[in-house]
Amino acid sequence: MRKDAKAKEFLRNPERFADAFNYYLYDGRQVINGSDLQEKDTEEMVFAGESRGSAAYRRQRDLLRGCVIKSDGRATYVLLGIENQSDLHYAMPVRNLLYDALDYAGQVKRTADAHSRNRDVHSADGFLSGFTAKDRIVPVITLVIYWGDKEWNAPKKLSDMYTDMDDSIREYAGDYRINLITPHDIDDFEKFHSELGEVLEIIKRQKETGLAESMLEKKGMEWTMSRSAVEIINCFTNSKITVGSEKGGSVRMCRAFEVLEERGEKRGIEKGIEKGIEKGIEKGIEKGIEKQLVTLIIKKLIKGKPVWVIADEVEEGEEYVSGICAIASEFAPEYNV
Repeated sequence: MRKDAKAKEFLRNPERFADAFNYYLYDGRQVINGSDLQEKDTEEMVFAGESRGSAAYRRQRDLLRGCVIKSDGRATYVLLGIENQSDLHYAMPVRNLLYDALDYAGQVKRTADAHSRNRDVHSADGFLSGFTAKDRIVPVITLVIYWGDKEWNAPKKLSDMYTDMDDSIREYAGDYRINLITPHDIDDFEKFHSELGEVLEIIKRQKETGLAESMLEKKGMEWTMSRSAVEIINCFTNSKITVGSEKGGSVRMCRAFEVLEERGEKRGIEKGIEKGIEKGIEKGIEKGIEKQLVTLIIKKLIKGKPVWVIADEVEEGEEYVSGICAIASEFAPEYNV
């Protein structure tokens, strides 16, 4: 429950919320802007029956926003919902279908209530339902974000949950498909334009021994992430990355990644970083940074880059880099770190 609450708080940020839908709906194109999102009540209650004493159905979503999407010369108002999953859910199609159905039923109910107050429905058909031929409902798109690194092998549509049936019957049985983002299935994290993509990439690759090196090469040694992003990483990878107050609350990732590197290489994700805790996290991290920095310098040395260029790229003093290069040259061509 704590994990889902953390994920909900992380995605409450409008830019991250919009980023998730831009990735899923538009392959990363920036169509939905965070500034265009309108927060909506996440609780929906619908009464079944004609009287207020009838059974009430109530469900509360994680996040729900209204948005005008402008694409291909058209403007469409939609409701966008996000449901966070820290674990596989084998009845997710039914759960999401219920959320969407309650949203639609709520829209119909509010329209009928408005007609009742205004006394503007005069046809027998419209009076019976409270909904006229001219009334319309707003489309609802619910997106499930699974925060695990495993493959989602749970049902993705309602028909995946059906018992065996004759094909002639299946054709007439209603279906419902969930919209799903799962790190395991993402190939190009550059399609994200917020920290959401970086968090999902780390979750997917958390067990890789070369995670720190490849990410730091791509992002640079000065790469930082927000405290909330690091807290999400901690939640879903069982890491113990400290979130200090450097740089206005951001975390320098060259420090943070060493924690994941040690876990992936030596003990695996389940055992965490017990050894690092026993010996002192700071000492272990510093040692890991040094090793990572030396590795990067040697890579650049092998490419034939001069000392001053290497020093500039890794943002260290020339004297320090020169010393490492001199020692490394003695171990050519193996360059044993």
